[in-house]
Amino acid sequence: MMKHQNLRRNLILSAGLLVVYTATFLIAMAVGRPVETLNFIATAGVAAGAALILSWLPFSYYAAIVLFACAAQYFGMMFDFYHMFWWYDIVIHFLSGILLGAMGHFLCRLLCKKMQAVLPIAVSVLFAVFFAAACAGLWEIYEYCADVFFGLETQSSSAQSAIDDTMQDIIAGTVSAALYGCGLALFLRKKQDG
Repeated sequence: MMKHQNLRRNLILSAGLLVVYTATFLIAMAVGRPVETLNFIATAGVAAGAALILSWLPFSYYAAIVLFACAAQYFGMMFDFYHMFWWYDIVIHFLSGILLGAMGHFLCRLLCKKMQAVLPIAVSVLFAVFFAAACAGLWEIYEYCADVFFGLETQSSSAQSAIDDTMQDIIAGTVSAALYGCGLALFLRKKQDG
């Protein structure tokens, strides 16, 4: 019953965001301030992809991922926050480290439960931190490929600026993952001590 309720909530959230994204795209066209079609497709694609791939997650994790994607794609790309606010990209990557750290911990718990294993707190925390850091690196590979193969400008037009952007993004994600790991370690230690 709980799984069906989670699935239903997750799909309703994604469907609602798809409606908002589509309405924004159409209204922007109607008032003469069109959103780039590729940005709309990427934004809508993330919401649809999340519904197809991640709808099995507990609602709190699913909502965090989908709302993060909304901040990154909808506000960042469709409303061009990345260019309007110099700090927006750094904040998004900082938040991604926390979110990915939480997802890493969730996946670690899921694996331990499936294997009926108990890991030391340090291993669980390190898994979460390294999972987030690895995802930050993979995301930067995606951005590079999107720029090279599809002509997007997810990083920057100059080589030095692109390197700076990549490093700032990886550092922001890794630092926030490490901070999440410290908080997670304290939380798990307190929980273990009773």
